[in-house]
Amino acid sequence: MKISHALCLASTMFIFGACGAGTEEGTESTSKGGVDLSAFADDTGKSDLAKSTKVLDDMQPNAVVKGQFSRKVRTYGYLVNARKGAELTVDLKTVTGSDADAAGTSLDTMFVVHGPYKDSKNPGEKLIEADDTDDQNLNPPASTFTVEEDGKYFIAFTSFEDTGEKSEYELNLTCKGTDYECGIVTAGSKCKAGQLFIQGNSITDSQTWDKCDVVVLENLTVQEGATLTVKPGVKVQGNFIQGSGDNYFGEVGITVLGTLVANGTEDAPIAFTNFKEGNGWAGLTLSSKSNSIKHAFIENVHTAVEVTADASATLDHVVMVGDARQDMATATTTQERLNLANSTQAQGGLIAMDNAEVKLTHSLVKRFVRGVSVFRSTLVHIEDSVIRHNRVGVYVEGEGGQNRTSCNTRAPQPPQRFFDPKIDHSDIIENSQEGFLLRQDGVFIQVQKSNIVGNRRSGISLQGGGLTEDSFIRDNNIYGNSHSYTAEGEINYEQASVQLQTFHASGAIDLSANYWKFISDPELSSTRQTCNNTNAPVIYTGFSPVPIEGAGPRDITEAVKQDSFEQIKQQ
Repeated sequence: MKISHALCLASTMFIFGACGAGTEEGTESTSKGGVDLSAFADDTGKSDLAKSTKVLDDMQPNAVVKGQFSRKVRTYGYLVNARKGAELTVDLKTVTGSDADAAGTSLDTMFVVHGPYKDSKNPGEKLIEADDTDDQNLNPPASTFTVEEDGKYFIAFTSFEDTGEKSEYELNLTCKGTDYECGIVTAGSKCKAGQLFIQGNSITDSQTWDKCDVVVLENLTVQEGATLTVKPGVKVQGNFIQGSGDNYFGEVGITVLGTLVANGTEDAPIAFTNFKEGNGWAGLTLSSKSNSIKHAFIENVHTAVEVTADASATLDHVVMVGDARQDMATATTTQERLNLANSTQAQGGLIAMDNAEVKLTHSLVKRFVRGVSVFRSTLVHIEDSVIRHNRVGVYVEGEGGQNRTSCNTRAPQPPQRFFDPKIDHSDIIENSQEGFLLRQDGVFIQVQKSNIVGNRRSGISLQGGGLTEDSFIRDNNIYGNSHSYTAEGEINYEQASVQLQTFHASGAIDLSANYWKFISDPELSSTRQTCNNTNAPVIYTGFSPVPIEGAGPRDITEAVKQDSFEQIKQQ
């Protein structure tokens, strides 16, 4: 981002002190380029850096801003919206321009961070003041602060030296915390300030939670006939009470026999998270029809959402994250991230039981033993979603029959009914075991326009004996599964083996028009392991020689996009 001389003179981006045409004689030691350098050490007076710089732009947690200095503009400011609990690290790197002294070296720079920020006259407390420590290292050291309350935070930096032409800066802001704490945030809030503590284990009449902080102190049931409405911007925290099972998540959760309506918005999402630091919570159990969760985070949780027998739910723009102890930020390679995923104790992102109907759209599920579990469900539709860094991405279990891990021509008994998992335009990527695992019979598989890539054990494994005649896995990118690692711990796509295996003994599966990465034998043939059973045909009418365009999620928020396959490829 380059700020022009004309723009600076017009004072459209900066107010007092940001643009200057030189300094008076005798003031060189404290003022350069019209900026009073003593302001970095003194929060008083109108020449304070935070009060003499108008915000140049907004940035978000986990963002990088690159730009060029102007010789007429020396003070730059950025605002970041951050949530309580996030740990933000600011790192500023600069390079002098082509005609400056010692061109190509670091500029002598420093930065400050103020917040919570209201306006230029009320920038908030100074939280960081960072300057270089010696003449050899002119860039200030990276500095970290923890956000104590939701709000805006102001980052301002300046140079003590002649920047020269085309001098550059790179401002890195990294965030450590949960997906909710480090997610893309805005300043708006649609909830009422204050806390609400829910004491008692039963809600019998409909009620609305609109206070910004709601703490559920003990296991809670919304009784039949009652509707619990959670308003946008509300953070619901589950307390920790030791249960008989896992001693980290405890037993406090919310069971809905009535109706749950938790519809946040993109700029004011709802959060379901833990209350006690160092422990998780149990999660949401939906045992009724027509539940709705939209624009929400469900995190640090044993089971994010379980939809029980004969129940139904719509989940849209939901981020489900299991075990917060597994800090992916500390993992520097794909192998380390998969190892962390393999060690998680959080059981399920979405679990759909007998005859349940669930639609999961524009969502993210990660860091669970099983990202999505489908047990004899009538219909589970996954669309425009990302399922990443679980042990098993999608687990489907039909009814009856025998699990098969080798070819067996004995046909299973025909099922009395079929179960329909449907996956469209989604990413099933980098799970530490199978991407998609099917067991038992009576399943109608429909997978299309998706990326099934980089899963450690296999991309797709069909171990059920009986499929329906019309099952299909078409128009997908399926590669990099069953892989080895490079010396740097990254996926070695050139040494990936079987991408899909099926041992079904009845029914048919259409595997046409997928992209397998390889386009010639013997590698192409080895991507699929089938039984060549005439009673259980595999339909194969060709493959795509190039990656499937448009595969993967569409129309997703930044919170989901950062884990998508498309974003990973760009990185």
